[in-house]
Amino acid sequence: MKRSTLLAWIWGVWKQKKGLILLLLCLSLLSSLVAVSFPLLTKSLLDLLEHAASSNSQEGLGGALSMAILFFSAFSSPDIVTRLSSDINDFPKLAWFLCSGIFRAVESGSKILFCAVAMLLLDWRLALFSFLSLPLMLVIFSRVQSSIYDRVKKNEQAISSVNEQLELSFSGVRILKSFASEAKYDRFFADVLKRRYETEMGVARLDTLLNMFYQNINYAAQIALIFAGGLMVVRGRTSIGTFYAFYNYLNLLIYPILDIPQLFIFGKRAFVNIDRLKEMEDFPSKSTSVSPVASNAPEKAIFGFETILVSGISFRFPGRENLALDQVSLKVQRGEKLLIVGGIGSGKSTLLKAIVGLLPPEEGSVYIDGLPLKDISSPSWAALLGYVPQEPLLFSGSVREIGRYDCKPGHEERGSAVEEPGATGDDNSRGLPPTLVGSLRGQGPLPQGGQGSGLWHP
Repeated sequence: MKRSTLLAWIWGVWKQKKGLILLLLCLSLLSSLVAVSFPLLTKSLLDLLEHAASSNSQEGLGGALSMAILFFSAFSSPDIVTRLSSDINDFPKLAWFLCSGIFRAVESGSKILFCAVAMLLLDWRLALFSFLSLPLMLVIFSRVQSSIYDRVKKNEQAISSVNEQLELSFSGVRILKSFASEAKYDRFFADVLKRRYETEMGVARLDTLLNMFYQNINYAAQIALIFAGGLMVVRGRTSIGTFYAFYNYLNLLIYPILDIPQLFIFGKRAFVNIDRLKEMEDFPSKSTSVSPVASNAPEKAIFGFETILVSGISFRFPGRENLALDQVSLKVQRGEKLLIVGGIGSGKSTLLKAIVGLLPPEEGSVYIDGLPLKDISSPSWAALLGYVPQEPLLFSGSVREIGRYDCKPGHEERGSAVEEPGATGDDNSRGLPPTLVGSLRGQGPLPQGGQGSGLWHP
């Protein structure tokens, strides 16, 4: 048979269903277009994320550095790291929910909707049997959603506690060794690990029970459809083709129907992560002030001062009932030396931090030559300030990098003297071990207290 004859025969068949053939052709072309477009869309999305990450990195670092010291009193470093890593990246938490979780539910919901329309058009009675499980799933979720939220929240808090305990063990290892307190610390660490284990198991048990329940409900709906559909075919109320179509639709809907309750479950878990991130994000708005220069008055630069006056300042740390400072007043003249004496926890360090502007007082004010500290330009005040905390903190990096920290732009050569052990010049590297001069990234011993202070205040 000639090829033209074959094509004519095929066209003769197609002419009987022109609309259906045209629809199939359009859908085939659309499927090819989507398949070809997917890599291009993925490329555009990745490029967009890369651009957003690079453009927001400086802004994100600036935002972290501009946080009030109260923020870091309310949230420990391990807790912050946990919220910004585990709460976001781990499966099935926020990052997964914002991408795969939501769009997977959108895909499943669209399949359920389209299948429901087709099934209703075929036979509304069998369609009702097919979707008997959905209302029951939603009822179950409404009953357990608060339990899901509470268990996940306790689990995230337990993860933060473990990381905090690990940080304490690393930073306080010298004290533990000095007082031979390893066994006592083991008990503390065992307690937080036990709490995390219990919360992890609580979340896992609830997830397992819900998944098993949802799957069994869906299987029960399948059995009901097969029984009802078979009975309707036997009694002649529907055709075998309709029953077969429903069976195929139901197989197509097994996983989409299970995705809907999963969306609610994972959504509740993601809401916990969002709340923990929002708690940090909203923290500055809850405090009375977040900056020692937060004022409507224009900032004024000063180049020297004669008097520091502390007038009735009071301060309370977030979440504490008692005041750390209660109506404290003092006056210091240029050239005077002041010794502040008091017991542990009496507020000595807090008072110094309030004077230098690190902690904004709830009441009262600090005046520099009669000018409120909050109205003074922060850079000009920092240029006049000498403040050595109880434990000088050194960033990761070489001594040379730390030495250049306070250099003004264009004067970085001031830190170049700290190059190698024994370098000439007025530097603090003399006497330091080579590993310390080369790097402070955990590869060598840390400097002693006086050496560490000297690196900041030569």
